[in-house]
Amino acid sequence: MLVRDIYGDNSPFKELQGDILASSFAKMANDTKPGSLKERYSEDDVLNSLVTMISFNIGQLAYYSSALHNIKSIYFVGGYVRNNFLGM
Repeated sequence: MLVRDIYGDNSPFKELQGDILASSFAKMANDTKPGSLKERYSEDDVLNSLVTMISFNIGQLAYYSSALHNIKSIYFVGGYVRNNFLGM
């Protein structure tokens, strides 16, 4: 779910652009339409949401851990960041 899904085009927070992620899997979790979720959401979309959620969580943990210990640079290496725009 994006910020625009919550506030529309009139967010009360000017710094929050509409295309910023607000919540992972929220659309799917709140989907009350009858029928199978597998029919409405592709496997690629679900996997993309999962990678995005994990990437954001890793980034937040790294950022706050570095702030706590006054570390100025964080490096991510390995297969996780290869071809992973969010991970990079």
